[in-house]
Formats: sequence, structure tokens, C-alpha cells
Amino acid sequence: EYAHLKVRYKLPGQPTSLLMSQPITHQHARTVETAPESTRWAMAVAGFGQKLRGDAWLEDWFGWDDVEHLAQGARGEDPYDLRAEFVQLVRAARDGRGVNE
Repeated sequence: EYAHLKVRYKLPGQPTSLLMSQPITHQHARTVETAPESTRWAMAVAGFGQKLRGDAWLEDWFGWDDVEHLAQGARGEDPYDLRAEFVQLVRAARDGRGVNE
């Protein structure tokens, strides 16, 4: 057991809350590659922010290329090219270029 998730919620109009409780075990674990697209995208964006600020909690083995790989693999539908622009920001940060260069 890695963790124990507890969520308490209240249905509209009800006076008492209900508790949902679930242990998180190795059976719930996924690899990054099998995670949903939205999760992989969120990981890429979070990793980008952590890399920019030099977060000590981010492992040395997770570099700019890893952020780019995650983002590229999770671009999905991008009708306004916002995700493509994000990938360009990752590349600029990796290469030490300013955003406006």
C-alpha cells in the first residue's frame, strides 16, 4: 500500500457527508506511457515549471528533453496550436534562449 485516499463529499440538499476510502496499491500504479493524455500533459507542464525555478525536488534524471518528450507525446488535438507553442517554450528554455528571441 502506497497511500490511502479518503474523500468526503456531500450530496446537494443532504445534511450529512459521505466518506469514500480507497487504499492505493501497486495494482493502481501505471507507467507514464500508459497514463491518460491529460495526465501526461499536466506532468509536462508541471515539470516545465519546476525546471524553470530549479526545484530541488525534481530528480536530476528528469531533464528538459524529458519534459519535451512528455509534452510532444501528449499534444493531442491542438486546434489553436497552444500545445505546440508550449513545446517551443520548452525547447527555448532547454537551449537557453529567451522567449522573445
